[in-house]
Amino acid sequence: MPRGFGVDRENPTNRQGRGSVAVCGDLLGSRIIALLLRDHGYRARYLPSTSSLDETGVLEGVQLLLLTPTPKLSDERRKALLASLEDIREAAEITIMELVTPSAQEWREEAEKDEAWHKVSWPCRFTELERRIEEALLSEPR
Repeated sequence: MPRGFGVDRENPTNRQGRGSVAVCGDLLGSRIIALLLRDHGYRARYLPSTSSLDETGVLEGVQLLLLTPTPKLSDERRKALLASLEDIREAAEITIMELVTPSAQEWREEAEKDEAWHKVSWPCRFTELERRIEEALLSEPR
């Protein structure tokens, strides 16, 4: 049976018709993860750059924004990106999941306490990422 067969459009977070995910961050990594998520039944799309997040309607219908590692950003630009994402998260009422590498800065304490901002150690197995996405979608604050 092909993947995606029997997708339940009425309940987007069930096991067969999974939620809507936007993936941004590192160009190659984000594209690959978006394709893998689509192959596993998610309505996933790649956002070409973090600057596109400011465009009106770009996150319409998105339940979870997945931020892949951004190793090319300076510490200052990364802090600005995270602050921008926090503003977007609040305005769009969206859940954010950040893939955090061991070399990344310490996780922000305020994000640790925020139920709508999830962190996953990266790299990890795709099955682990999938499990964490499902948990995040099920615990969605909306």
